Amino acid sequence: TFSRELLLVWVGSDFAEQSSAVAKWLALGMLFSIAAQAPITMVQTTNRPDLIAKLQLVQLPLFVGLAWYMVQQFGSVGAAMAWAGRACLEALLAHAIAHHITAAPEPKAGLLTHALLITLFIAAFWAIDSLWRKEIILKLLLSLPLLLLFVLWIWRALLIHEERRHVHSWLRLILASNR
Repeated sequence: TFSRELLLVWVGSDFAEQSSAVAKWLALGMLFSIAAQAPITMVQTTNRPDLIAKLQLVQLPLFVGLAWYMVQQFGSVGAAMAWAGRACLEALLAHAIAHHITAAPEPKAGLLTHALLITLFIAAFWAIDSLWRKEIILKLLLSLPLLLLFVLWIWRALLIHEERRHVHSWLRLILASNR
């Protein structure tokens, strides 16, 4: 949401105007890539690294074709969009593979429901940035409550009791060291 503002401070207005869309797509791709790391690691530790290798081999021609088309249509923004799309596909398929080979219990709400909610949060942040592009105070006032809601949802819906306990311990250590 604040890619333009961060780039403005870092590299100046001309570059920020031209590159903020690329930065937003790359940030979205990173989110998907991060989400894929846990299931990829899980699959590899179950002695099935071949499944991830096959997944990436299947992705390669799809990504090359998509990237070529998107660069032709949208330039550098298209390249970033193609990479984010590839990362999203990899995250979804890695989660499906990990769930299938580990027979892990389905989360309460299910993977698709979680994916839909995350997509809605991303869309809301994207809309805030698009509608109030140059009004940083309004973007902050709208984004901070949305971010808080997102963190609370992750806390309640995605973290198990043990993970929440670890976060509490970690926060206590940080707060104690700042006194």
